[in-house]
Amino acid sequence: MSTNLIETVEKMNAQGLEALKAAQQQNLEAFTSLLDISEKLAQGKVEVPSLDGVPTPSQVVEMTFDAAGKFLELRKSYALQIAELMVATQKQAVEAAKHATKRATEFSK
Repeated sequence: MSTNLIETVEKMNAQGLEALKAAQQQNLEAFTSLLDISEKLAQGKVEVPSLDGVPTPSQVVEMTFDAAGKFLELRKSYALQIAELMVATQKQAVEAAKHATKRATEFSK
């Protein structure tokens, strides 16, 4: 049973890391696009777009960390639910073993 739990936790962590990597890659691509646009602007190849509604770098950082915090809270909640289920399963297994032992003892008399 502990092997399954370890595998489950390892899979959860791997999935979480992959999601985080994907989000970071998307952010890097967005910044690369912004760099490309600023280079074209500096060379006069593009008209200056309106920046209305574009978040500031600080706002982007805040939004990113807010999302990361929500992600971690979700993962924590899931991990705690798994832990609670494992405790309940273990208790049931112990009770089942006690019951089987008692019945076997009674049967052998």
